[in-house]
Amino acid sequence: GIGIGGSNPASRNAGLQLVPEQAAPIAALRSSGIQIGSITAVSIATAIIAHAGNPGITQSWIYAAFAAFIILAGLPPATRIPEHKGAW
Repeated sequence: GIGIGGSNPASRNAGLQLVPEQAAPIAALRSSGIQIGSITAVSIATAIIAHAGNPGITQSWIYAAFAAFIILAGLPPATRIPEHKGAW
């Protein structure tokens, strides 16, 4: 919840800055991506935890792995977003 709440305004602003005339389709794709990613992450985590000998420790490692993956996957595209300079 905190991650989505923190990333939503930034990704919304980036989409509006890059292609303002396509704001609605970008918002729809972004929302779809968030939902698909959440469903996939929960499904994978549940499957792994169901077969684990120690579910609590396994879940903590899964969260750490997901966090590392999200950070590493998000850094390259984030560097390509241009800086917005100008009037508000």
